[in-house]
Amino acid sequence: MNVAAILKLKGKGVVTATADMSLLEIAQLLEQHGIGCIVIGDEEGKVVGIVSERDLVRAIGKSGPKVLKARRTPR
Repeated sequence: MNVAAILKLKGKGVVTATADMSLLEIAQLLEQHGIGCIVIGDEEGKVVGIVSERDLVRAIGKSGPKVLKARRTPR
């Protein structure tokens, strides 16, 4: 299956989050939409990165569950 076929099935909508959201809020969006990663945008809507389920697991593994509630301010 190629990218065009996947987009045809899933649609062109992309779920986004902002850089100031906590990892817990991002995890909740992932669960709510049944997706494995989310696009992170800045104040102007420019893509600045992504967060995946793997990123969440690594953050918890490194810093413990408290990392989920921490807020990061955009650069």
